[in-house]
Amino acid sequence: AVALDEGFLYGMPHLLLGSFHAARPPVLGGDPEVAHRHFARTEEIGGGKLLLARVFEARYYARAQLDEALFERLLREVLDASVDIAPDIRLLNAVAQRKARDLLAIREELF
Repeated sequence: AVALDEGFLYGMPHLLLGSFHAARPPVLGGDPEVAHRHFARTEEIGGGKLLLARVFEARYYARAQLDEALFERLLREVLDASVDIAPDIRLLNAVAQRKARDLLAIREELF
């Protein structure tokens, strides 16, 4: 998907690859540096409008790196954003905000 249209749905192909590399340990194909680059590319392509990108970065990358400050910052940014930042993906952004609230509620369990 990245090769065909990396900009599809605000950079969703990069979001999926970033999540893959962040969620898996290196022995199973994961790579935190590659994950970080994919999450950054998602933000660059989507202009920060795909709020789900920050949720996935917090859940998979920040948690794997044990970076609680990044985890909280990303999720607070999602909660502070308007779901209408991109009307065509309003539902995805509303889901992202719900997931952000849920993750913040269990932060102590994750760290």
